[in-house]
Amino acid sequence: MKRNRILTSLFLVLLLISCQQNKTGSESVKPLMDSISLLEGRIINLQADHRRELKMKLDSIIRQYNESDIKSKIDSITHLYQVEKSKSFLFDEYDRDILRDMGLSNPEEDLKKSLLRWYNFQQDAILGGTMEVEMMQPVGPELFLALGADGHISLWYVFRYEIKENKTIKWKLIYKGG
Repeated sequence: MKRNRILTSLFLVLLLISCQQNKTGSESVKPLMDSISLLEGRIINLQADHRRELKMKLDSIIRQYNESDIKSKIDSITHLYQVEKSKSFLFDEYDRDILRDMGLSNPEEDLKKSLLRWYNFQQDAILGGTMEVEMMQPVGPELFLALGADGHISLWYVFRYEIKENKTIKWKLIYKGG
């Protein structure tokens, strides 16, 4: 960088000298043009050297990790994300056990499927949008939280559910709002 600034400054000085010579009576411009060409060549070489240096550093970093190491790290991070995403502080193993005792074999999935059959989220879309359910989460053994969005609005839903003796699920919408 410092060399580029020096060369650029030198180039400007030579250009100013040339302009002065042209005003006072033009001597030969060829030496000035040769100097400019020489400076341009040096600047291009510096840029090429800088690119080579950066490429060498990048190649060195890449050599430290082979492709399988990188893929393994990505897979590991993805797995951790999925595990953390599936955990919920709103619905724990105790809540699952209560619902299993009431007859639901897979409480979260059973509740989600039942709610999607019972409530038509599409009716809440506006301006021709399609309401997509972005998040569905049981909250303890009685409430269920959902987030829907259609590209124009987002709505939070809170449902109360009750599991009947015949293992059917009764739903009631208790809150809907943005």
